[in-house]
Amino acid sequence: MGGVIVVYFLIVTAHVYYRHYFANKIIYDVKRDIVRKILQIQGNCSEKEALNVLTYDVRNFADMVIFVPNQIFLIILSAIFTFIGLNKARDNVLGWGSAYSLLIALTCLVLDYLLYQKDLLFQKQLEKQTKKENVLINNQRNDIQNNLIIKEPITVISFQEVSFAYEPNNLVLTKISYQFQKGQLNYLTGANGFGKSTIISLLIGLYKPFAGKIIINHNYQLSDLNLNA
Repeated sequence: MGGVIVVYFLIVTAHVYYRHYFANKIIYDVKRDIVRKILQIQGNCSEKEALNVLTYDVRNFADMVIFVPNQIFLIILSAIFTFIGLNKARDNVLGWGSAYSLLIALTCLVLDYLLYQKDLLFQKQLEKQTKKENVLINNQRNDIQNNLIIKEPITVISFQEVSFAYEPNNLVLTKISYQFQKGQLNYLTGANGFGKSTIISLLIGLYKPFAGKIIINHNYQLSDLNLNA
């Protein structure tokens, strides 16, 4: 009986751990494929708005596919082990069953909590990437802009009180002033989530600032530049 309990303990452990892993993998793969298709076909407004609820819908689907069948399997195993316990421990069924149930419950709670922390880190990265994809898809750019073409060498690019947000009322950058000088070491340092990749995306014209200006050679605005030239 002890060996059976150990096997069941391992099954529960694997179930609690791997359902998070496979659910997240399904979410990531499906969302990546759909985003790629949207970017390729430059879909209509309804297709763009669908991206905003994609993560939630796919997570529900993944939980149904992975969690529910495994849960049913564990319930069946629990019923089998209950009958075994009734036959093997008739003199102390209540005490044995209570201790056994408590062991399994505590195992699930502890592992779920630990894996929730791990899953939370994954979800934060996923949500951060989704915000960036939303900006790319929902805010279509005119790369010609004002058809400005700079024929002189670019020696300096300046951020003048630049602000940017992936979502309304949630600024990632707030009035950033910075200068990139040719011939000098330009580096960005800061904690994760500081906005370093956002600054680079603004620098190459991938995003447009919500406020402030990006000036080239002290004379030209990046928002006027022909990005296709």
